[in-house]
Amino acid sequence: SFINKASGVMNLGMDANGNSMYTASGSSAIRIGAATIGSVDNQGHIILGTKVEGSTGIHDISTGTHDVVNSGIITILSNGDDGKFIPKENIGIYAQNKAKGVKNTGKINISGINAIGIKSLTGGQVTSSGEINITGGADPSTGLRNYGAWSEGAESLVDISGSVNLKGDAA
Repeated sequence: SFINKASGVMNLGMDANGNSMYTASGSSAIRIGAATIGSVDNQGHIILGTKVEGSTGIHDISTGTHDVVNSGIITILSNGDDGKFIPKENIGIYAQNKAKGVKNTGKINISGINAIGIKSLTGGQVTSSGEINITGGADPSTGLRNYGAWSEGAESLVDISGSVNLKGDAA
């Protein structure tokens, strides 16, 4: 089991001094593997910085049901280092491979480009009674957008009873 307490901050793409740095694609602040048993609760803050690409706040690739909760805040800031590159897709919460029991009761804030608040794929299932906030619309140079939720594939599900707040043209 794992808890990121309310005072805990997990940064992807920032060094110990708070400077932005590039992060390898495929990075995750919290990753739940296929053999993981127990619970995960992010009560704190996960931040994906401006130079992050192809990464995830919470990524569940398990094949079963686990108690995985974001009750804190996930913030995605990636903007390709202020437009120097086109970032690969970043995701706040990602459930794959029939992962079930994944919940968002907290907040997911997106202000970068090419990001998704919650994504389910290949049977992954996520419920969200929390908030997803997207600030900013389509990137004018690439046309890339941000999405509150994305569900794709047989048995995949994103069940939203909370709110998805969009601010910006084409968000």
